[in-house]
Amino acid sequence: MDLSGPCKGPINFNLQGDLVAPTDEASLLPLNWVTFRYLNQLTVNGGGSIDGQGASAWPHKNCKNQPTCKPLPIGSSGVKISDVHFSNIQGTTMTQIAVILNCSESNPCQKIEMRDINIAYNRGGGPAKSACANAHGAAYGQENPPSCLIA
Repeated sequence: MDLSGPCKGPINFNLQGDLVAPTDEASLLPLNWVTFRYLNQLTVNGGGSIDGQGASAWPHKNCKNQPTCKPLPIGSSGVKISDVHFSNIQGTTMTQIAVILNCSESNPCQKIEMRDINIAYNRGGGPAKSACANAHGAAYGQENPPSCLIA
């Protein structure tokens, strides 16, 4: 799925179901299965989820014994993320870290808003937690897990 601009906002993407990445490597071409680019004032809402298939997809990008293989893009980013609003999100998680906002040090996320978040950790061993890096914003209403945003 490719949602590309330039587009004049506001744009509302309403996800009501589950968007699940394919596990078949041939189905992953082009390399990005979901792309949002060149969009201003994008709102993503709805009761759905985006599932990248986690560990089941990792073997498809194994560069250990392939010298010409390009590794997954996990470095500093030129992407600038701002004015993102998460609201009325509820559910459960199998991992204790329920919310992760990992933003670039060179382009920190700005104006992130978390409003009425309620995610329960269902494995015991303590409450759900959040982890942030270079994420600036504010939280309002219910905060479970507690916000890690930089004010």
